[in-house]
Amino acid sequence: MGSNACASPNQPCSARTAWRQQVCLLAAIERLGQGQAVTRVALDLGYASPSAFSAAFRRVLGCSPSRYAEA
Repeated sequence: MGSNACASPNQPCSARTAWRQQVCLLAAIERLGQGQAVTRVALDLGYASPSAFSAAFRRVLGCSPSRYAEA
């Protein structure tokens, strides 16, 4: 993302960031439900590491991605 990525006057940067995270986590839920590995999902969705993905997933959804995939 460039420095103008959040320059929209109609949508503050924090709202765009939250929206992007929700879209990524919805994609993650779908992919985990299909049996894809947590590491593959994390890296494909652009997270710096599986642990960064797990932290974001847990913060928003209240459980780890591996626990979600087991359910």
